[in-house]
Amino acid sequence: MNLQYITDNQGIKQSVVIPFREWESLQEELNRLRKYLQFYDHIEKSFRQALSMEKGSIKQQTLTEFLDENS
Repeated sequence: MNLQYITDNQGIKQSVVIPFREWESLQEELNRLRKYLQFYDHIEKSFRQALSMEKGSIKQQTLTEFLDENS
């Protein structure tokens, strides 16, 4: 990756300049990772709910109740 740094008078890095195509690629990868994390969070929540149902902490739903709730 071809990076350029902009520094202040003391030589402390203030900004980074990268080629636009590399920026677009980074943005695509970030969006892909965000979608993965969102999916992972939903799966984790579903497992926690299933465990709570097994323990009797929350009421189990029938498929019809679930579908009615999510329509």
